[in-house]
Amino acid sequence: MIQLIEQTAEGFTQRYTSGPYEAIKSNGLDKIKNDSLRALLIENYDERLPAQMVFIKYINESCDQRIDEARKALVGSKIISIKGKPVI
Repeated sequence: MIQLIEQTAEGFTQRYTSGPYEAIKSNGLDKIKNDSLRALLIENYDERLPAQMVFIKYINESCDQRIDEARKALVGSKIISIKGKPVI
């Protein structure tokens, strides 16, 4: 049972490195002659990836809240720990 509760505490993560894109951006995206490539870079790094990060944060927070509620309903108000960390 504890293993199941421990597994539910895991969330989603996503990382991306925008350093190279920011360097290109600061030097001028107009240096990229391929319009399609330039548009895709802008769309991905200025729109999609940041939006995904916000979405993942929302999902993790929402899931954490639901998991906490389920844990409390399962074990009551007792404090239990997993790997030395209190979870309730």
